Amino acid sequence: MLQKRGYSYPYDNKFLVTPPRTPISVVERVAWFTLLFTSITSVPAWILYHLRLYRGQSYDDWINYQNRWVKSG
Repeated sequence: MLQKRGYSYPYDNKFLVTPPRTPISVVERVAWFTLLFTSITSVPAWILYHLRLYRGQSYDDWINYQNRWVKSG
């Protein structure tokens, strides 16, 4: 019988899908969700907010650019 090299827990499964050993409170879940959501969306939001400055446009130019497909009159 050959010795099995390495040790995988549990058994040979790569992922263990069971309830957590220590439950997390609802307040902590909300806090973690808020932190993750804010950290993931803050950079794209900052980029979109400052896109006008990156393009070197004034506020009026930016509004005209945003309304370029809107028919007036």
